[in-house]
Amino acid sequence: MTGLILNDIYFALNANTRETAFFVFYDSEEGLEYSVACCFQANEFQEERVTPKLELGIVSTSVRQIEDIAGMTFEVKNMEEAYNREDLFYIFEHEPLLNYQLTIVEFKEDRVHILCSGTAVNDGYADPVTNVTFEIDCWLPVITDIKDWEKYGL
Repeated sequence: MTGLILNDIYFALNANTRETAFFVFYDSEEGLEYSVACCFQANEFQEERVTPKLELGIVSTSVRQIEDIAGMTFEVKNMEEAYNREDLFYIFEHEPLLNYQLTIVEFKEDRVHILCSGTAVNDGYADPVTNVTFEIDCWLPVITDIKDWEKYGL
């Protein structure tokens, strides 16, 4: 699978946009940092056509080489932590994540294989607020510099 499962509904990854990438930053003295953005193709969800998107803020590491991130797992355990990190999941609107776990599986040919699963707020206006579980399994383009987009035709 290359995409998102949202409460048993499948969404294919949209790899034809600059809104889908694994961004790597080498600026930190402690080690490289990365962030994740995954945009998915539209599909029917709860009687509406939606285009989900996951945006995870910067994750700091102590490694210096991008390949050394493979096998690492990053976890956010509650909504407050996700909110402070500015992690968001867009379904109908931008909503907070309640928790998630992100695993960097491997790097291959300028792409990274990630697994991410957790729970996000589905409808923050509902009373009570409704949640949705998600699972993402996909390969993302690795972007370390603005020139990298050329490799992917974007």
